[in-house]
Amino acid sequence: MRTRDAKFIDAVMNHPDVYPWITDDGCPDAMSIHDYVSNDKIYFISPNEYTIFALFPVNSVTWEIHTCILKPGRGKTATESAQKMIEYMFTQTPCKKLISWVPEPYKHVLKYALMNGLKIEGCSKKSFLKYGKLQDLTLVGITKGDWSCH
Repeated sequence: MRTRDAKFIDAVMNHPDVYPWITDDGCPDAMSIHDYVSNDKIYFISPNEYTIFALFPVNSVTWEIHTCILKPGRGKTATESAQKMIEYMFTQTPCKKLISWVPEPYKHVLKYALMNGLKIEGCSKKSFLKYGKLQDLTLVGITKGDWSCH
């Protein structure tokens, strides 16, 4: 499930149906992921051929989720993929908490996070520049303990 296939990761993350959703106005036209793939603390989880979850450490027990799903992997498949990623992170890594920052206009992304057991934990006002406008970011998260009770 963990992958280091830079070509595959790059193809999903830089796909025109994905990249605009994972970047802000200050990002380049494409992301270079090659430096990230060799970092042992960064996890690229791929439960299927359409999905990459890029998980970056915040500290020794918390990882931030960046979700990248091509159109054929959305819907029911996306929910199954998220559950597999969460299980992997809580059973195969030192992770005790997963978080994600969801931009204000991405209501469907917030709904997806909540459907997968993450809870709203806070809001960072006007902290994300998208479409030339400062947007709020909603913080969502789940702990290993909450997941194991789920």
